[in-house]
Amino acid sequence: MITPDSNTPRLYKVLADGASCHGGSLTWPLPTQNDDGSWVPGAWVGVDGPLVLCENAIHLTDQPASWYVPGGQCWAAEYRGETVGEISGAWESKIGVREARLL
Repeated sequence: MITPDSNTPRLYKVLADGASCHGGSLTWPLPTQNDDGSWVPGAWVGVDGPLVLCENAIHLTDQPASWYVPGGQCWAAEYRGETVGEISGAWESKIGVREARLL
């Protein structure tokens, strides 16, 4: 599992009504908030088969503003497993991952 630290950029997923909105139709399990204000991450989601950026992967970004959609939500995320692509800090930077969950 990869979570942000001082050497890893924070990654995000931009959704519309809890679902993927830039290709794909995955409805994500959203985090839930406890009565004490703490959060429980959403369940892990993933893909089978070869990872191919923009075709078969769970996509995360370090540049969520570049993936903005009206009425969208931006969630912090973490991933585990193999990746494709590169987080570069450039506009529309993204990676494809095997599994991810929303924080």
